[in-house]
Amino acid sequence: MDHRGTGGRCEGSGDHVRLNAALAAAVIATGFGAGGGDARAQSLRDDCTAYAAGALAYCESLADAAGTLPARLAIAAAGGNPVAGTASTLGMRMPGSPRWSIALRSTVAGASVPPIDGERGESPTLWSVNADGVVGLFNGFNLLPTIGGFGSVDVLASAGVVAVPEGRGFERSSPLTWALGARVGVLRESFTAPGVSVSAMYRSLPDVEFGDSAPGPYYLNSKQSVVSVRAAAGKRILGLGFTGGVGYDRVRGSIHGQGELPGTMTPNVVSIEESGVTWGRTSFFGNVSYTLLILNFAAELGWQESGERPADAHENTGKGGLFGGIAARLAI
Repeated sequence: MDHRGTGGRCEGSGDHVRLNAALAAAVIATGFGAGGGDARAQSLRDDCTAYAAGALAYCESLADAAGTLPARLAIAAAGGNPVAGTASTLGMRMPGSPRWSIALRSTVAGASVPPIDGERGESPTLWSVNADGVVGLFNGFNLLPTIGGFGSVDVLASAGVVAVPEGRGFERSSPLTWALGARVGVLRESFTAPGVSVSAMYRSLPDVEFGDSAPGPYYLNSKQSVVSVRAAAGKRILGLGFTGGVGYDRVRGSIHGQGELPGTMTPNVVSIEESGVTWGRTSFFGNVSYTLLILNFAAELGWQESGERPADAHENTGKGGLFGGIAARLAI
C-alpha cells in the first residue's frame, strides 16, 4: 500500500477545485442511483404468462437461467477493489505532475446456472484478466498536518478479457471488457490515518450465449454492462497492507431466449425477449498486500450476495457466492 506525504500545501487552481467537485458529485450520484436490487429481473418471468401448464414451467426455467449469469459475470470482470491492494488515492507530486499506477489483475468467480426443465444445470468458472490504470488528478485538501487527501480524485481505467468455459454450452461473441471511472478520496493513508475512498466505474461486459442456437433444446443470449460502486478503507501494518470494502454492482442488459418444449409431438417453442433488465448485487471484499519498493502484490477474497429468487424457482436462481483474485501493481 502506498504511503504519500500530506504535509505540503494543497495544489491546484480554482479550475482544479471545480473539476474535483464535479467528478466527486458524479461518483456520489452514481452510487445513490445504484440502489434498488433486482428491480426488473422479475420481468423475465413476465414474458412467460402467455403460456400454460408445462410450457409455462419450461419458460420460467429459461428465464431463471438467463437471469442468474449476468451478476456473476460482472463480479468476475470487475472484482472488488478497483485499485488492487490499496484504498488510498494517488494524488499529485506537484502541480502538473500526477502519480500513476498500472496493474495486471486476474479475478475468478464460480456460477451456478439452474437447470432448464429438469436438464442438468451448469456450474461454470468465470475468470478475467485485466490491465488496470490509475492517474492522480487532484491532490485534495489537508484536514490536519498529517491527515490529507480529502476530496482528492483519481481517474480509473481498465481493459481485458473475460473467459467462459466454452465446450460446456457457453459461447461468446467477443471476450473483451473495458471500464472507465473515478475514485474520490476521503482520507489518504499516512502514519496516523487509514486510506479511505469511494469509486464508481462503468464497464462494458462481453455478450454471452448459453445453449445451442442450431436450434437445440434451448438457447440464451445476454448483452450487458455494469456500473460498479465501491467504498474501501485500508492501512499498512508491519509490512503488510490490509484493505476491506463494500461494493454494489448494477448490471443492465438485454436477454433473448428460446426453447423447444420436450415431449411434444409437434414443435412447441417458447421464448423470452426483454431489454433494459437490471440486476443489483451487494458484495464485500478484502485485500492483503505486500509492497516491495514500487511494486505491490495483492490477493483478494470476496463474497457477492444472492439476488431475489421466486418462491418456486430452483435454489440456484440468482445465486451469489465467493470470488477472488491476485494482482501485481506498479506505482510511480
